[in-house]
Amino acid sequence: MSYNNAANEEEEDSLVLTDRERTNTSNLDESGVYEPLTSRHYIRAGLILMAEFCERLAYYSIDSNLLLVFLSLNLVPAQSNMLALFWKGTGYITPLLGGIIADAYLGRFKTILLFLVIYVLSMVLLAVGVLEQLINSQTWIVYTALFIIAVAMGGIKANVVTFGADQFQKSSPDTQQAFFNWFYFSVNCGSIISFTAVSYVVQNISLSIGLIIPAVVMFVAAIFIVVGYSLYIKIQPSGSVLGKCISLIYHCFKVGGKGTAAAGFLDRARYLRDHTGARKFEDSTIEDLKTLSRVFPIQATLIVFWCTYAQMSSVMFSQGTVMNLKVGDINIPVSFLNIFNSAAILILVPIFDRLLYPCLKNLNMNFNSLRRIGFGLIFASLAMLYAGVLEIYRKREYAEGKVITQEISGKSIEAVDMSIFWQSPAFILVGVGEVLASITGLQFAYDEAPESMRSIVQATNLLSTGLGSYLGLVVLAVVNAVSGDSPWISDDINRGHLDLYFLTLCVMGILNFYIFIYLSRQYTFRKPQ
Repeated sequence: MSYNNAANEEEEDSLVLTDRERTNTSNLDESGVYEPLTSRHYIRAGLILMAEFCERLAYYSIDSNLLLVFLSLNLVPAQSNMLALFWKGTGYITPLLGGIIADAYLGRFKTILLFLVIYVLSMVLLAVGVLEQLINSQTWIVYTALFIIAVAMGGIKANVVTFGADQFQKSSPDTQQAFFNWFYFSVNCGSIISFTAVSYVVQNISLSIGLIIPAVVMFVAAIFIVVGYSLYIKIQPSGSVLGKCISLIYHCFKVGGKGTAAAGFLDRARYLRDHTGARKFEDSTIEDLKTLSRVFPIQATLIVFWCTYAQMSSVMFSQGTVMNLKVGDINIPVSFLNIFNSAAILILVPIFDRLLYPCLKNLNMNFNSLRRIGFGLIFASLAMLYAGVLEIYRKREYAEGKVITQEISGKSIEAVDMSIFWQSPAFILVGVGEVLASITGLQFAYDEAPESMRSIVQATNLLSTGLGSYLGLVVLAVVNAVSGDSPWISDDINRGHLDLYFLTLCVMGILNFYIFIYLSRQYTFRKPQ
């Protein structure tokens, strides 16, 4: 049976099966049991996880040092933070393009491979662009390379986690949950190396040498993907699903309520006919879109969470530059504090996966995906509260004259004689939030998405990450505009008001949590949890 036929039959069956019946059969093989794990499963998963490890090492090598790149271009903190947030946001919006290409044209494997090649070439271009001989006269090279990297990342991020989950289609839900947990584990293993070794090279040895490292690592990622070519389960593209959905929505608006007054908005499409008198849209397309219309509002509440997350490599980075970086005789990289975020995730993923979640399950406590996400939102708000209080205390130390001068990438900066490690609790709190909200968000998007739209739904999940960065950019621009002569994000961080900025994000997080509670109470799972 071909994939397309199988998908069509599954969609037709979904109209008559109950939700619980679908849950009990969707992952079963032909013998009526879950597919047992074999060495092929472990090899496939291992190759994909190693590729993801390399890709995230490469990405965070740039993301965590982006402000230093902008510093080398002589940009002031407000400009640097806004550009960093814009770049990060773009890199998480382009997955929508990657999801469309995979689902409609190339399939996930070919899409990943194509964008890996583009990724490597653009990273080489960036490493060349920051050479001392070019960076002051050819800044367009840096901006062009960063834009291409953002697009290339989108083609990979929309598909790699879904491609990995495809390898466990007939496995048990617990096995799929374990894959998502270990996927995130590999992400943070890669990020730790970028925050430490690569950042040290960038900050203390050479910006260009530090940025050629991720280009080499991305080449290794491509090798991992290619090696498993003959082993992977490769689902073929099923046509332009997004195009059908857009057309369906358009025609529902067009027909209005004429003759369909008792039908819901999307159900109006059931009454539409083409010129031959045949139905214009299949029931399966209508049902799939109705599913997505329930998923999107939940994903939208993660925008504020990702706005908080984006602060670690932007405004919290700026806060770190005006704190004491000395550990003994060594100047640690400003981005080193991100290691506390990654370490929290690396420690908590196996604990949650092997202890907490199974224990709660044995106690018949339904700690489902929405409840996990809700707790994740709370921890993110606590991180911003801590960062705001820390900034109040740091500025008090500055006012008392406890000031030192330190050099970062050749620039002298006036800082408070207060260890940067005081930032670590905020990074840890964001890490706890990620384990609960981000990992669960990956599984939620995969489980709740119709099979033909999984790459696109993962792309919209990543879209919330991009919009979070854009939201941070908007908040930063607005508060600077309304604060007049005393901008919150000042050219001199010591005379700004980062405390008010962080506390504003905390309040936004609390309000967002209450919106999430309202939406989650209305939500009906496609596969009951």
